[in-house]
Amino acid sequence: ERTSLVVVNSPGNPIGNVVRPDELREMYGIVDHQAYILNDEIYNNCVFHDEFQSSLELLPEHKDVSIVTNSFSKGFRMYTKRVGFAILPQELQVNLRVMQQHTLLCTDPCYQYGMIAALEDDESPAELADLYRSRGEYTTRQLNGTGCDPIDAEGGFYAVLRCADWNREHGFPSSKELARDILSRAHVAVVPGTDFGVPQDLRLAFCNDRYNEGIDRLRSYFSSEL
Repeated sequence: ERTSLVVVNSPGNPIGNVVRPDELREMYGIVDHQAYILNDEIYNNCVFHDEFQSSLELLPEHKDVSIVTNSFSKGFRMYTKRVGFAILPQELQVNLRVMQQHTLLCTDPCYQYGMIAALEDDESPAELADLYRSRGEYTTRQLNGTGCDPIDAEGGFYAVLRCADWNREHGFPSSKELARDILSRAHVAVVPGTDFGVPQDLRLAFCNDRYNEGIDRLRSYFSSEL
């Protein structure tokens, strides 16, 4: 009864999960117009197996309680360029403008022209999704069975390695210590899951040009070849 906002991140960070249309309908049914639902769709151009459907497209009858946030920084390779947008009900727009005035004065004109070019390009996002999917599949092939098995990602550009058993067997209290050891011995930078509520796991990012080389080094590390 006290809930005012429900946040849905799909495709998700860090595990790359994608909320199915029937699951989203069920969420909206549970909320039943008693709260707003914020759909974070920042990875919408990075879905691997099915065409992405925005919540507004899928459930237009709920647009009065739907907020959609998105950005050009992920699916259009504008990394570090924090240029985004929001679609939200009329009654919330004034409050958002007030908040924005205290966080952002003006978007760099170079970024704005880049956004225009991005919106006119249908091929690059599809190519990027294919690239990320292939890297995700390579991760699964190389690291399954190593003791730090990946969760199969359905979208986004991250992979999570489940390392609880490995940490226990090798005396690492958490993935933070494991990440330090990997950096020292394999020279691969990974993100500890302590930042995501999964302290025994690791997160990888698909966006590095030498990603597959990094996966090969991780396989050697987990195989005790380093």
